[in-house]
Amino acid sequence: MRFPGPDNVVKRFEILHELVPQAKRVLVPYDPNYPSAPSALDGLRLSASSLGITLVENPANNVEALRADLQARSASGDIGIDAVLLMPDLICHSPDGFGTILKFANENKVPVGGGAGFTADLGALFSFVPDFFEEGKLAALLADKILKGTEAGTIPVITPQSSLRINYKATQALGLKVPEGLLTRAEEIIR
Repeated sequence: MRFPGPDNVVKRFEILHELVPQAKRVLVPYDPNYPSAPSALDGLRLSASSLGITLVENPANNVEALRADLQARSASGDIGIDAVLLMPDLICHSPDGFGTILKFANENKVPVGGGAGFTADLGALFSFVPDFFEEGKLAALLADKILKGTEAGTIPVITPQSSLRINYKATQALGLKVPEGLLTRAEEIIR
């Protein structure tokens, strides 16, 4: 079983770019100690470079450091970014961390590209994650094979499909037009 964490971060970046093509500076807050951060950032840097977008990386070891950076941006008069992309870590997806990011985004009318499913429910433009129930079913099938004697190394690696959820209310509140292609690909549209 392969979890597509770093690949999904790049895909989320591409979705954010489709929704907010005018965004040229994207804030990427992240926990530098989170295991998938380095590989996800490598992929993001390549993708951003190819699109002419500047990643404004914000390594934060805790919510307080994240909050301090966002408060300084708000107080400066120029927040220095056009959008925010969530990384799949525990700081960005904790209630305090996501709440801090969303509060900053709402106050500054900045779109947020979400990560976990709940982020779209609470105000991010979208979420794009694997279906954890599907992932569990796939893992159970693999475990069953192994328990019945199949050598793990002989079983092909599988990756669960990720689903796109679009928060149409959030896009409308920011005056964004959702491309038809994204609406067609979405598993769910939150209205």
